[in-house]
Amino acid sequence: SDLLFFNANQRYLEARGQVQSNMKDLKTSDEIIIESNYMSSWMNKGRSLFLGRVKGRVKRKRVYEESFKFKSEKLELNQLESLVKLSKSVELDRNNYHLEAEKAEIFLENFNKKLKYYVLYDDIKLVEKLELRDGTSSTRRAYSEKLEGYMSEAKVVLSGAPRVESGRDRIKGYQITLRENVELVEVDDSQSSFELKRK
Repeated sequence: SDLLFFNANQRYLEARGQVQSNMKDLKTSDEIIIESNYMSSWMNKGRSLFLGRVKGRVKRKRVYEESFKFKSEKLELNQLESLVKLSKSVELDRNNYHLEAEKAEIFLENFNKKLKYYVLYDDIKLVEKLELRDGTSSTRRAYSEKLEGYMSEAKVVLSGAPRVESGRDRIKGYQITLRENVELVEVDDSQSSFELKRK
């Protein structure tokens, strides 16, 4: 960083200007690489705060497990709980997903469990590049107020007035489940309009 302050007695660190940080999650050993304008860290509590043009990525310990990138204006890291909280103009990029929201939580310990790995809140936009069976590609867009991502099952669950747009298809429902690289959409209580193409 440009400026650094460290209080050894209180185990408190503060950094300002072009901050670059490499953090490690205590439970998963994931590496969290973060850039920001400001950082403060309470080392005894395993808590850190990053502010201003925050961006970075979570690098999984195992090489074959996918990493992902993020952006926001605020990031809170709780290493004791393996929890990352993002807020204000949040963006997540992983595989062929681009996600935007106002708030997000990432539960680093849940990567291989049948539990939600990340949750997004408020004004969510999802853009997914789909590879179709005939070799062509398509773009699927989704909108909702809440999104839960399950890495072990490669799926996302949309709720809060969710809708999905793919080509000329429009799907609305109480809850919509999308699976990565799968055209199939699971809908609870649907209001849908489809255009089916048959040969």
